[in-house]
Amino acid sequence: AAASAPFAFTLARVEAFPDGVIHAVPEPSDGFRLLTDAARAACPEIVPYWGRVPHPAPHVTLDRVGKSVSCASTRALLGGVLPASGRAEELVLTWWEAGNCRTILRAPLGGEGAARAW
Repeated sequence: AAASAPFAFTLARVEAFPDGVIHAVPEPSDGFRLLTDAARAACPEIVPYWGRVPHPAPHVTLDRVGKSVSCASTRALLGGVLPASGRAEELVLTWWEAGNCRTILRAPLGGEGAARAW
């Protein structure tokens, strides 16, 4: 993370992955892809999505397609929230598991001070 400068991004598009996860797409995505590659190199023992997705796409999870849930209904519920602009300033590596979610690593972008949380 120290080698990556903070960067701006926008969330405007809402899409669904083939498994039905509805998500917002950060644009540009290059900064997130570089951080993902760096995190995977720093912690090779952690395999995202149990190895089912070799190259995870940067995204913000919003919902999952269901009987009454679609990309269109999710967009409607978001109302005027999107587009939203943000600035990535920190890498936060997390583990998501039912009853066992936790932060593994926090590191500021463009600076020193990465701290493992396990």
